[in-house]
Amino acid sequence: MTPEELINRDISWLSFNARVLQEAEDSSVPLLERLRFLGIFSSNLDEFFRVRVASIKRVADLKRKSKNIDTKQAKEILKQLRDIVLRQQQTFAKIYNNQIRKELKLEGIEIIDETELTPDELVEVRDFFTETVAPRIFPLIINSIRPFPNLQDSQIYLALKLKGKKAKVNYAVVNVPSSVLSRFYILKQNQKVNRVILLDDVIRCNILNLFKSTDATSIEAHTIKLSRDAELDLEESDSLSLLEKVEKSVKQRKKGIPTRFIYDKEISSDLLKLLLTKLDIEKAQAIPGGKYHNFKDFIKFPVLGRKNLVYQPIAPNPIGRLEKADSILYQLLKRDELIAYPYQSFNYIPQLLREASINPAVKEINITLYRLAETSAVANALINAVKNGKRVRVLTELRARFMEKANIQWAGRLKEEGVEIMDSIPNLKVHSKLLQIKLELNGKDRYIGHIGTGNFNEDTAKLYCDFSLLTSSKSINEEISKVFSLIRNFKPNKYEFKHLLVSPLNTRKRLVSAIENEIKAVRNNKAARIIIKCNSLEDSELSLKLMEAADAGVKVELIIRGIFRLPLNLNHKNIRAVSIIDRYLEHARIFYFHNGGKGSIFLGSADIMRRNLDFRIEVMVPITKTEHKEMLMALLNLQLQDNQKGRLLHGKLRNNYAKSKGKKIRSQLDFYKIVGES
Repeated sequence: MTPEELINRDISWLSFNARVLQEAEDSSVPLLERLRFLGIFSSNLDEFFRVRVASIKRVADLKRKSKNIDTKQAKEILKQLRDIVLRQQQTFAKIYNNQIRKELKLEGIEIIDETELTPDELVEVRDFFTETVAPRIFPLIINSIRPFPNLQDSQIYLALKLKGKKAKVNYAVVNVPSSVLSRFYILKQNQKVNRVILLDDVIRCNILNLFKSTDATSIEAHTIKLSRDAELDLEESDSLSLLEKVEKSVKQRKKGIPTRFIYDKEISSDLLKLLLTKLDIEKAQAIPGGKYHNFKDFIKFPVLGRKNLVYQPIAPNPIGRLEKADSILYQLLKRDELIAYPYQSFNYIPQLLREASINPAVKEINITLYRLAETSAVANALINAVKNGKRVRVLTELRARFMEKANIQWAGRLKEEGVEIMDSIPNLKVHSKLLQIKLELNGKDRYIGHIGTGNFNEDTAKLYCDFSLLTSSKSINEEISKVFSLIRNFKPNKYEFKHLLVSPLNTRKRLVSAIENEIKAVRNNKAARIIIKCNSLEDSELSLKLMEAADAGVKVELIIRGIFRLPLNLNHKNIRAVSIIDRYLEHARIFYFHNGGKGSIFLGSADIMRRNLDFRIEVMVPITKTEHKEMLMALLNLQLQDNQKGRLLHGKLRNNYAKSKGKKIRSQLDFYKIVGES
């Protein structure tokens, strides 16, 4: 197999988003959760156009060859992506209109539009509009002469066609203020059913009131939305710090080149033509859709007291040793812990940091921060540590996509409180999930280190499946210290790692070597097996290496959430790939190699993507404790057998469910039980 035979990464990603859409269609999923999966699908697609489509479009527009594709190929890919998206949106509309809305109505929840309001409801909506909505919207007249207003990225607007006396026609745009008001207004008139109207329709049924000063007698209102290129354009300037460059680029993002324009397919042709002309958008970038856009807002659709229509909360399993310990800090010096989220509580991490902030033996804390919670207990514990005289050094990755503004603010606040902020590395994001606490006990330095698969974020830890290894191992902590030294003074040739896999230094080399070791074993008639669980399998070299291993006779089993480029034949006897989409987001990266019966397992932050292997600081750690290996193998085996939420990955991108006879296995729920019993 050659790199050219691999599935295009972006087409593969759209196939992943189709799996999200399957959850919205699955009648076994609680009804309001299905609505939220539509929101997740929409949010994913927004980011896809802002990042990936924007990247391909830059190649197509600049008429030059990138490292991977030329202009002609870029244009062909854009067309393929557009065709797939159009088909997915048709499926989306059918699921929403023909299934979910109808089923919600049977449950006493009606999502109505402005044409379905009763006279009493119309009065209520008009009062709400006058008092709450109108002060937050700003109509802008558009014509062939006046400059077009700068539409905000991924915000929804109503494009208006105003018809006046003597057949006079004007055009305008009105913002829908869903960033400051709920997208959903719950009507108060009917106590027997919950009737909900969207903010868009609240504006529609009051639109004439906005134009009382004109001679408009009727107005057509159609939703539009623009997605812009979200790539940070960090200018080459020695006079600006990276923070200043990121701040400047984030502001410029608001005026990024359009990558997608979505419009209501019922829009008047003259209004559409005017919009495309004023926005300088090609017809190929314009995607017809339904009456409503920005379904990502449906992630926050109100529960309305219908707890039977959402997933019931599952309490995290307690870790008995940590619950009973007087000190988590000293408990970890005696015994390593592997914590599984959300099956166990993330609260042990901020609790550890709070304890470290007041313990007199603690001298120093080092940590890398990529995505923090909005009100972060982790950050507040670090600030408290500084106030208690500890040395705290933090890397806040300023280029974490769509977290740039928040991370700039956190870096500023932490610096004001006395935290030492480590500079980001030019051209390399720090994506590793590292924490190290240094103690001085009996005149000797001791360390507690953390290597994880997920961010130090208590909000996402409730939704993302991740692991944290907390260890006092001397050899591992010596190498964690080296990684922090590498971050502070990036001289890759200066550092060697025996235990840790550290990108961009040795991860690719070590993974290739591990795969080749399995190939060598099978050729010597010995047992060989590889299991890899990660978010994306995108890197060409390692994708082909895994295929080579399978062709040689190695049993290769893959659990990949997102991008998967291998055009597998389902009849291949040595390689099988599944994807798990369920109530929690699969986010952990776990690598297993049979290794002559030793069973080598690595855990960390790196996906098998070129960027993670070559252009980011990533860290993976070998798992050596028997009980930790058993926990990870239990998860891997469950997910490989999942016949409820597993989908088979293959070259035809059909996302068939991995059905099998016998016991029903739903890996997330079953693993929760296993963790609770451990």
